[in-house]
Amino acid sequence: MPVAWWHALPNAITSVRFVLAVGCLFALARAGALEGPERSMFGAWGINVFIVAALTDVLGGYLARRWNEVPPF
Repeated sequence: MPVAWWHALPNAITSVRFVLAVGCLFALARAGALEGPERSMFGAWGINVFIVAALTDVLGGYLARRWNEVPPF
């Protein structure tokens, strides 16, 4: 039985979250190495990327439960 393409969406969202985690860590590490307005800017970017990653976690989990998918991740 073929599986619809959207059933792979939770796995794709999880993969995107890996990339967002690297971006978040980069921004927070860069903020720790700087001072002044640049520190605030990189800190804000890090927090915003973390929030987006958290929302993708909620969305991916919701879709996986709704479609009874068990992602390999």
